[in-house]
Amino acid sequence: EQMIRLSGKLPGEEIAIEVTLFADGHDRIRGQLHHRVPGEEWQLLELESLGNDRYRGSFRVDQLGRYEYGVRAWVDSAATWLAGLRKKLEAKVDVELDIRIGAELLSAAANRAPAADAKRLDKASAHLASKGLDGADLDSWFDLAGQYPATSGVSESAHHPVTVHPRLARFSAWYEFFPRSFGPAGAHGTLGQAADHLDYVAELGFDIVYL
Repeated sequence: EQMIRLSGKLPGEEIAIEVTLFADGHDRIRGQLHHRVPGEEWQLLELESLGNDRYRGSFRVDQLGRYEYGVRAWVDSAATWLAGLRKKLEAKVDVELDIRIGAELLSAAANRAPAADAKRLDKASAHLASKGLDGADLDSWFDLAGQYPATSGVSESAHHPVTVHPRLARFSAWYEFFPRSFGPAGAHGTLGQAADHLDYVAELGFDIVYL
């Protein structure tokens, strides 16, 4: 795994990472980027395949403070099965065993899904088991099954921190004030007398005053 390490960002900026994900054989890989403000719920985003085992994901930071992010990946059994079935159909190879495996994959996904989707997946599994590919809506069924992957084979990266700074932290111009220099001739100045010059300092383009 390779990740871009980030030291800091500004509000509204995008955090983008790229990773290398691979598995033995020709199994299809699926990955997600997860991110959050520490203590809050994880937000999940699908990683985009760039080819050659490289994947990319990004999210935008909106508030100051610390964020954390990581990557999780697993073999997508549903997509792997569907790709393999299509190759066998093109080669006119017997797919009876594959259809039974597909029905089992749908049934297993149904056990992980909430009631409404579980009912649909169970119905799809029964269709494959009894009718095979006749009238089967494979793309729809296995897209749905992919929403409820088995968690036993999930590989997860460490969580990486990133800090979102105020915009002035990236670049600012500082003006050094000596308040005693702003008094009348022969007398030390006060903070109030120095403050009378703040508008002038701002017009010069300075962002920060320090004493």
